[in-house]
Amino acid sequence: MNYEYELSGKPGNIYSLGLLAGILLTSIITAAYTLLNMLPFVYVSIIGWVFYLWVLYHSQHWIVRLSKCRSKDHSLTYGMIMGVIALYLNWAFFSYSMFSRNGIECTLFGLLINPGTMLDVMQFVSNAGYEVGSLTFNDGPLVICWLIEAGGILAVCAYGGSKATHKKVFCEDCNNWTDKIDTYSRRQCPNSEELDKILWEDLSGLIVLPVATPDDPYHLKLNPSICYRCNNLHTLDLNLIYYEHDHKGELKEKSEDIGPVYKIDDQLAQQIIKLN
Repeated sequence: MNYEYELSGKPGNIYSLGLLAGILLTSIITAAYTLLNMLPFVYVSIIGWVFYLWVLYHSQHWIVRLSKCRSKDHSLTYGMIMGVIALYLNWAFFSYSMFSRNGIECTLFGLLINPGTMLDVMQFVSNAGYEVGSLTFNDGPLVICWLIEAGGILAVCAYGGSKATHKKVFCEDCNNWTDKIDTYSRRQCPNSEELDKILWEDLSGLIVLPVATPDDPYHLKLNPSICYRCNNLHTLDLNLIYYEHDHKGELKEKSEDIGPVYKIDDQLAQQIIKLN
């Protein structure tokens, strides 16, 4: 019988080092996003927002790894907290830029400790309108844009936090993450009955499967992970690889998870690494 690997559930330093590093990183990328929004081009604002969300999503992964958080629940909580902080910082930087452009003296710290001032800015901008290039947004349309922006920030941070520990492996003995080995271990996918038997009874059945060819519509990608510090922890996760045509008619590789992360022994791990 095969055994599933599970993270220990420990929060690590996610609420100390994680929060400090997260706030610092989020402040930097939020400041950059605010500067982009000051440019008079609508498409720059849209692209900047998408890139901002992309960086926020991946920052959850970086910070969870840095703080050695081994809990999906804690990483999700962290992501939700950082979503609120990112939204608050976003409005603080925006308010600061609005005051600066209009020659009004203020400090960023003063805005951060006075949320009421930011609410006044929101009300003023909503009534007066906000110009982006040749477009002017105010009242309802502007509020809708703000809600979409806020929803995107909160959702991306929460989702990033929830996915930050997905199929990650941590060696408790060495207090560090294991190393995933990038190998071309792709085998032909057997029928569902045979695959279920391998995944339930004996994972060594994977190494005797024929090598996948470009003509195979489905194949398995084997992803071993090893702790090279102690060489006591070896795991394996699997992906189902298949191909679909995109909107341009080009064939693109797709991937889906198969099963959980499994514990394996050193012998099987080395055999998988040596596969073509």
